[in-house]
Amino acid sequence: MRYSWGVVSLLLMCLSIGVFSGNVHSAERPNVLFIAIDDLNDWVGSLKTHPNAKTPNIDALARRGTLFTNAHCQAPICGPSRASLLSGKYPHSTGVYQQPAKPGLQKDSEHFKGHLLPEYFAQHGYQTFGGGKITHGYPMKDAFQEFGGSFGGSGPKPGDKTVRFNYSPDLTIPFTGTQTDWAAFPDVDTKMPDHQVASWAEEILSRKHDDPFFLAVGFVRPHVPFYVPQKWFDLFPLDEIVLPEIPADDLDDVPEISRQLHELPRYPQLDWLRANDDEQLRKCVQAYLACIAFVDHQVGRVLTALEESSAADNTVIVLFSDHGYHLGEKHRVSKHSLWEESARVPMIVVRPGAEQSEDDQPSECSKPVGLIDLYPTLLELCGLPARGANEGSSLVPLLDDPNSDWRFSTITTYGRANHSIRSARYRFMRYEDGSEELYDHQADPHGFVNLATSKEHQEVVRQHRAELPIHDAHYHEATDTAPVNAWLQESFVRNRVKKNSDELPAVFDGESLDNWMTLDGRPVTKGWEVIDGVLHLNREKKRAGHIVTRHEYGDFDLSFEWKIAERGNSGLKYRVRNYGKKTLGLEYQILDDPKFQNGQPSNNGSTGSIYALYAPNGKKTLKPAGEFNSSRILVHGNHIEHWLNGERIASAIVGDEEWDKRVADSKFSDAEASSRNRFGRLMLTDHGAEVWYRNFSIRPVATSP
Repeated sequence: MRYSWGVVSLLLMCLSIGVFSGNVHSAERPNVLFIAIDDLNDWVGSLKTHPNAKTPNIDALARRGTLFTNAHCQAPICGPSRASLLSGKYPHSTGVYQQPAKPGLQKDSEHFKGHLLPEYFAQHGYQTFGGGKITHGYPMKDAFQEFGGSFGGSGPKPGDKTVRFNYSPDLTIPFTGTQTDWAAFPDVDTKMPDHQVASWAEEILSRKHDDPFFLAVGFVRPHVPFYVPQKWFDLFPLDEIVLPEIPADDLDDVPEISRQLHELPRYPQLDWLRANDDEQLRKCVQAYLACIAFVDHQVGRVLTALEESSAADNTVIVLFSDHGYHLGEKHRVSKHSLWEESARVPMIVVRPGAEQSEDDQPSECSKPVGLIDLYPTLLELCGLPARGANEGSSLVPLLDDPNSDWRFSTITTYGRANHSIRSARYRFMRYEDGSEELYDHQADPHGFVNLATSKEHQEVVRQHRAELPIHDAHYHEATDTAPVNAWLQESFVRNRVKKNSDELPAVFDGESLDNWMTLDGRPVTKGWEVIDGVLHLNREKKRAGHIVTRHEYGDFDLSFEWKIAERGNSGLKYRVRNYGKKTLGLEYQILDDPKFQNGQPSNNGSTGSIYALYAPNGKKTLKPAGEFNSSRILVHGNHIEHWLNGERIASAIVGDEEWDKRVADSKFSDAEASSRNRFGRLMLTDHGAEVWYRNFSIRPVATSP
């Protein structure tokens, strides 16, 4: 076959510019310098968030690339954040919501083993090097071809865990502790792991590399303890420290579950920090700023080594923090939160050969992006094949034009079914029980005022609700079961962490009512009884009252049989929780008369309806009075299905446009959150009718409906 010189020239040109990027020779591909910083919040000079911040090297890097000013982690603690960004998957997809037990994740070949970002690069011809802290819960030696070492982890300490300079936690509190403390220690930089990992990176960059390399450099500071040598403290005189603004009533407008989820009993408490004219808070902020300046210097050493190497003009540079950190805001010194300070991170991407901007200002992008987007971005920048499993999006269009079209939001998750949605202007938070928070970070930069119940913001709330995940994976089997507070401890029990995920607590054992209780938590002693394996409610002049399970359930596939007295009215509710004086949840309606309306928006009959919201379809499958019917309720995230005698008769997506319209037009318009919680009890209602239940079977939902 003959080709014209024009065709040949075109083919050669395409190859030279990487049009056929999947086939570009490895030597032509750019290298990657991947710089991870632990616990660095947005106190970076170029982000203009704290007047005392000194980060000249990070700022200089920002001027060479794109600074993402609205970037956020996918989880506000080390393990799940790194699991997400390195696997390219959200926590709600993998179930890694809390710290994984070490080493934990390498047994998971579906999400992690063989799929991490550096492993993918190695599979496509790259030399991969990792040093310091990059993974958490996955062995570094398995993630990289050459592991330089951890260089001492969190660094030198003054003694055992009981020896502290300023903060000593109460070790009798029955939750996991913290290394939190602050002081000028040790005496020289060379004793610090971050200094040593920078020296290791300098050596790697000085080598001659025959293949493109992926070099991951993981710095630990400013992770606790806030220890660095005195010279870094000297940059921030105590009398010049600017403290964050901390309103005393800042938590008064957040829901109760928010306070419980974010509680950290062993961590420094605000009253102690603010005593004696903010004495310890001022020292703590000084130490955090010192740690930032110290790690910025180490970043500068690595960047200088790159500039002096043969790879200077052919290396993609990425710098980011795994999550943010509170220094008093929201009454805490810690991460572990869905608020802005924990979720927002510095993130910079620099293309190969990029020069400092002409106006000495970084190219800024304010679109809501996440660490989840780094995996697909690096693949595109390096000409590697796109990976379908990645759940983020390539940032390359935003590198080309920061104002390019982009998705509406990014997601941060802390604990199963607790999510924070960050858009260009707002942060919206939804908790497991349906409670919500909304902050306007344009009008209220610090997020002091919760607008979730504001009538003027309900359209904004609905817009952000639509961004919530439909399904929350069960906790990963590698989850460390040592919780930081009582709420998470109880959540681990309800979510069956470390237990057989193929089983759910029984609903009814056919012999007793031990699994049931009254709404006020007392044993069931009247009205309800067990006869020959059937749970029966007697018809009495005085009602016995509703009863609920002792266990809570989230996603499930529940089957049961029932019959009801002629013209009777009852129901089985699920995901039931207390809302003030009311006990509310979703309800599978049970009626004898299929024409009985009872407020339903349809004349198709109400048995099997999603009570007061979705009537059954037109299939009349109800059996005559006196015969047992078989029913099924399938709940999977936001998806609900009701079945009656083998027919699916009602289904809905909680929170979609149709759902919200129906709720607004229903008796639940003032309590719309009651349908949005992801956990709750099962409840059998007493509406004065005799009713029988038998053959309860509940199991986890195996696959998406």
